Formats: sequence, structure tokens, C-alpha cells
Amino acid sequence: RYQDTGEDWPVEDGYGALVAHHARGLAVTLRTPVTRVAWGGTGVRITTSRGTIAARAAIITVSTGVLAADTITYDPPLPDWKREAIAAVPLGRANKVAFAVPGDALGVSEPTAITVRVAGSTMIVRLHPFGRDLADCYLAGPICRDLEAAGEDEMVETCREALVSAFGSDLREKMGAVAATRWGHEPTVLGAYAAARPGQAHRRSDLAVPLADRLYFAGEATHPVFFSTCHGAHLSGIAAVESMHGRR
Repeated sequence: RYQDTGEDWPVEDGYGALVAHHARGLAVTLRTPVTRVAWGGTGVRITTSRGTIAARAAIITVSTGVLAADTITYDPPLPDWKREAIAAVPLGRANKVAFAVPGDALGVSEPTAITVRVAGSTMIVRLHPFGRDLADCYLAGPICRDLEAAGEDEMVETCREALVSAFGSDLREKMGAVAATRWGHEPTVLGAYAAARPGQAHRRSDLAVPLADRLYFAGEATHPVFFSTCHGAHLSGIAAVESMHGRR
């Protein structure tokens, strides 16, 4: 069901920079976690770390990982059919470990992507992305889940040894600074991309169904063909806003 636009590419300055640029000029408040959403009665009251917000309606865009974890209390609770839809489209596991590596240490000078064996599985490694002296390791699936659970140090060292095995022992002392993600342990996300369970892809549409014309839902997990992407999340947000205004 996924529709590939052929234009879903990495961003040199990071996807976060693209999103921030797109939202420039908007009144966005960061680092303000929500703990409670009361949607009974005639409106919505949202409790945050900085106080309570009252509104006629709200669009919920947190991941299915956060929805399933119940870190936000809904009053009244979300109906069973909505919770079943959340459980049907859980977040998978995907992480990156990037090493600073001088260009001559890798034997290539142009941006290249290869696969490397790691702990009985494989990972994709991007060499010199955007011409930078980096080796960017991409982990997904069970191996990613296991290494993430083992901790960042274990994940980094496993990737380091995999690269040393692929390029030779001389590489080890040339490898510099490291940056790593652990999205499954990031409390505002609790996973990577949403992946429907077998036979449950149709539940994405249930995720997007609003509740009582007060709670609307958006995010990549709700999009029927652009799931797992930033543009899918963006388009689902536009659809939620249009649906909200159409019901007013």
C-alpha cells in the first residue's frame, strides 16, 4: 500500500532543520509535555507541564508508541476500537550510529552505501554522506531492538567492530566522535516508524477517525499510503485540520 514518491531523500542539515524552517513564524512551544487530555463536555482541556490549555478541539499527533504507553491520560478513556487501532499499528525499531572517519580510512571518496554484517544480521552504512567524513550505520528490526535494549555503549561498540571487520583493524584508531539514536527509549516517541501488523493495515483509517468532534488524530501512522514518512505526517495534519473545520 505504500506509495513511493521517489523524492523522499535525506536532508544535509538534518530533517529537523527542514521541519523547523517549514514552521518558522508559528507559535510553537517546545519542551512542554502533555500529561492529561480531558475531552468530555463541550470542549477540550489539556494539562501540560506549563499549565492547562482550554480549546474547542485538539489534534493529537503523538506516535502510536506514546498512545499505547498511556503516558497521557485521556478523560474519558479512549474507546476500545481506538485502542485496538493503536495496537494494530505499533512502532518498529530503527536507529543510527554515526562515526567520524577520515576519508582515506574507508577507501572511497564519493558518497556510497553498502551493507555490512553485524551480530548475525546486516546494517546499511552510508559512507561520506553529503561528502562529509562520516560512516553512518542504519540498524532496523530485531538486531536494532536487541542492541537498543543493551544500551548505547553496546550498540556503538557493536557497530564499531562491524566496521573494523569490514574495513580492517587499522580503522579502529582512526574512528573519531560518535553520535547515536535510541528512539525506542526517547519518551516523546518510544519507537521509530509505525508498521501495521499483518492484515491490520486498514486500521490506519481507524486511527484517524475523530472522537466527538473534539479529538482529531494525525501523524504518519494514520496516512494510508505515505506512512513512515515526514510528508505523510504533514499531509495527515492538513487533513485533520480540514476535517475539523468542515465539522464546525
